[in-house]
Parts: sequence; structure tokens; C-alpha cells
Amino acid sequence: LELGHNLILAEGVAALAGSSSLVELRELGLGKMGFHDAAVLALCGKSRFKSLRKLDLTANGVGAAGARA
Repeated sequence: LELGHNLILAEGVAALAGSSSLVELRELGLGKMGFHDAAVLALCGKSRFKSLRKLDLTANGVGAAGARA
């Protein structure tokens, strides 16, 4: 699922992560969306993406806290 270059804030990422419709998702592209650590923490904290093998966070403002998540 490629969502890069869209304006989805931390709340939108949290909603995406909590979606039961995406449990089998294998790839998720979130590059160049302008979000920071809060969005990554929301994604990892609620994630149902047990099958996710590739996560693209290119060109976002992700810092150390987001990278650790």
C-alpha cells in the first residue's frame, strides 16, 4: 500500500495502524508525508501489521524515538 506524498498526520497513521482490514499488509509506503516521531510511535504502538515486511519512512522527520519504535 503506497500512501507517500500525502498529508496524513499522526492521528491518521494511528487509525491506519488500528484497522483490522490491513492485517495481511506486507508493504507500507509512508515516505515524504511530513510526519515525525509521534506518527511512527502511533503506528508501532497500535499496529496490527503482523505480516508487514517493508515499511518506507523516507524523507520524514523521524528522530531517535521513532527509529527505536
